Amino acid sequence: MNLFEAIPENEKKMMDAYINAYALQGRDRTASLEYLMRGWAEMKDEYLYRLLGNNFILEKPFAFSEPIEYTEDRMVNVLTSNYPFIETLRSFTDSWSDEDQRITCVNCPRWYLEDITRTHTLSTNRFEHPLTLMVTNPEGEVKKFSVQKGSKVVPFIGKLVKWLGIEAGFEKFRIDHSMALNTSKLEGTLCLSIHPLDYMTMSDNENNWSSCMSWQDCGCYRAGTVEMMNSGMVLVGYFKSKSESMPMPDASGEWNSKKWRELFIVNPELIMNIKSYPYENDELTLGCLRWIRELVEKNIGWTNFKEKYSKWEPKNGYNFGGYESVQFDTQFMYNDIEEAYTRHFYYVTEGDHSGDRLYCGYSGDFICMACGEYGHPDDDGEGSSLVCEDCAPEKFYCEKCGHWEYSLEDLHYVDGCYYCDSCYEDMPEDPFNEGELLANSDKIIIYDRENNKITSLDLDWDKLNNNTSEYMAKFCTAVHSIGRLRQGYGINRVMQDYLLNETYLVFTDELTDLGREIVDKFCSFWRTERSYYISSYCWEALLNGDNEFVKIYGAENLSSTCLDTQVSKVKAAGKEFADFVIKTEAA
Repeated sequence: MNLFEAIPENEKKMMDAYINAYALQGRDRTASLEYLMRGWAEMKDEYLYRLLGNNFILEKPFAFSEPIEYTEDRMVNVLTSNYPFIETLRSFTDSWSDEDQRITCVNCPRWYLEDITRTHTLSTNRFEHPLTLMVTNPEGEVKKFSVQKGSKVVPFIGKLVKWLGIEAGFEKFRIDHSMALNTSKLEGTLCLSIHPLDYMTMSDNENNWSSCMSWQDCGCYRAGTVEMMNSGMVLVGYFKSKSESMPMPDASGEWNSKKWRELFIVNPELIMNIKSYPYENDELTLGCLRWIRELVEKNIGWTNFKEKYSKWEPKNGYNFGGYESVQFDTQFMYNDIEEAYTRHFYYVTEGDHSGDRLYCGYSGDFICMACGEYGHPDDDGEGSSLVCEDCAPEKFYCEKCGHWEYSLEDLHYVDGCYYCDSCYEDMPEDPFNEGELLANSDKIIIYDRENNKITSLDLDWDKLNNNTSEYMAKFCTAVHSIGRLRQGYGINRVMQDYLLNETYLVFTDELTDLGREIVDKFCSFWRTERSYYISSYCWEALLNGDNEFVKIYGAENLSSTCLDTQVSKVKAAGKEFADFVIKTEAA
């Protein structure tokens, strides 16, 4: 039987539309869908189709606890609501603010106590450590409170705040906390699949997550999805919600949207998960793994697997199922087992494996999604392409970093050069729409529009000379702190990065007389000071119009190697500039 023939026609249309939309990279497809799927049809027919009871997808209702991160997000909202007792309790549990020591810890570190009002602890609602406290109430009475590891947190907080006399708002908090925890159970459908669309869309969905295997986002390892589709031992497990589905291109239909998914290896020696996305969840992983174990025995007749699964984390060593050694290999698929910090659950066969070596190459062959031939993806050594070298279009490279795209439309054209998204995002925006300007942090761009000349100056001392325009590079540092001088003089802030370094753009024909005077005065200062470092609070003194900043600078911030004569020159030049700033601000 040819498995391709068993796929419903409407699903074939969706497969066609998905390949045409996301796999071809602007090239024409020359192979039929059946030809493209021949590797899948052959390999899945070996035993995985029988494993699923001669189905492409099996489904069953399933409920699980969502990842703790989701609960923590809701708990943050709870903690930011107005509960009068929270801040008071934190002032008692915080070792820095509990000056009167209303709460003391007995035989345990203070941070055990500080944990009880933190987001993670309230999200699990369980103590991670035993805790013994001596608590003093407003009347001066002392009471001992003890709690064991694993006990519930919120009831303990209730007893604590009552004794401290700060229980106002606790009941509302208890109800809101309970609601945040009770919504952490998700219900939907658990699926096991060998359907081609579930490999193509394994990282594409309507649930706001993606990975390096995404077709839609041109993931850097998406060629691996074809290898997994054509593997005789890999199936997809995923969880879908009751209401969400993913529209296919060209209005060809809708497909299952995966809230969670994981690949599983199934062969005569091993049943094992690989890595789940977008989060780890043992309930889902083990739900799939146990289900596969049952199907293997029921539908294929492999009865020699152990009844109990084992757990393995590669980062902790290769003690795997009693084997002497174990190795997992892929081709262009990212090897999550060997390369990532993953956790695996697995079944192995009965017997002593102490002298055995387990090798598992779980990739299938790559087939070009354009011509349908076996080969290698056109990827420059990675796995980002779904077509072969013969079918790949011309590459276009980023001028700065060398990243390539198949279309110039995917690059950004700036001043005669093409740049990738990353390099383009690092450029400042030109507020005058004169074109994008290349600049790094703490630079000043001087644009002489009359002569169509752009000069980019940085803060490298070795690149500075006595030319006044060169010293405008230093002016950007001053303007960064002297914020009130920034506007109205032809000096424009272009960019500020996360370190608060700034880039300024000066149009020479827009500098006002006052702006030019500011530049000249400042550059005069820097010509004198050029070999020294000025700390930020000196500029704050300038900003505040403090004539005494020169004294502060001379006393505390000059290098110890400075000569007195040099100090005097710096003081004199600095005073001239400081006086000018004060005069300008007064005007």
